[in-house]
Amino acid sequence: MKILLITDQHFGVRNDNQNFIDHYKRFYGEVVLPYIDAHNIKDVICLGDTFDKRRSINFMSLEAAKDMWFTPLQDRGVTMDMLVGNHDIYYKNTLRVNAPSELLGEYNNINVITEPTTAVYDGLPILLLPWICDENRTEVLEKLRTTEAKVCMGHLELNGFEAHPGHFMQNGMDAKHFSKFDYVVSQLQDMGLGDLKIIEDLGVEVNDSKVVETEDTMTLLDNYIDGIDLKVNKSNIKNVMRSLYMEAAEI
Repeated sequence: MKILLITDQHFGVRNDNQNFIDHYKRFYGEVVLPYIDAHNIKDVICLGDTFDKRRSINFMSLEAAKDMWFTPLQDRGVTMDMLVGNHDIYYKNTLRVNAPSELLGEYNNINVITEPTTAVYDGLPILLLPWICDENRTEVLEKLRTTEAKVCMGHLELNGFEAHPGHFMQNGMDAKHFSKFDYVVSQLQDMGLGDLKIIEDLGVEVNDSKVVETEDTMTLLDNYIDGIDLKVNKSNIKNVMRSLYMEAAEI
């Protein structure tokens, strides 16, 4: 059994910028779907943040997302288990109102995961965790304690993990709750690789020209703060700026 993992698709990103929609179309049409066909993949796990805006949807972006991704999966008979992420929810303290459930009901091949669920794939149990909020936190912690699954996949914020280059999470969950699960990035590092880099490519091609966006917003802010003369703790300022940025992105 082969499973395609995909996450943080953020359909409607950059205020539904048409250049990004065109870039997405090329990515799914020329990379993802051909890969699914070539490897005869029939199962997809989406790890959250399918949509970008918490409180609205642009119909043009929605139609484009259906045409380039959701409908082609259905036509191929591909089943997708979709976790609800923080960008998918209307309220911050509950997952009950969420974009995937409201917008994708016409697709009988999509299973929206709104609560901690242990699913079995070809005999392998995997604990699937949607976004953790006030309403489900107790249930999630209980699932983490009692599940027999050795693999966990989720849309998570964990303390000590690098969310943006140079910025490490300080307000997420304690990673100790996940100590029973096997690590993946550490396995890659232990394979004797000469070098390992995880790169976020934010460039977009328009008319065969590259629109240069070499750094994400938080990196630009961090670099700016590092470059000015301040007699205060710059790490604290960076944390405040990141909180403000995340709050603005969710409006």
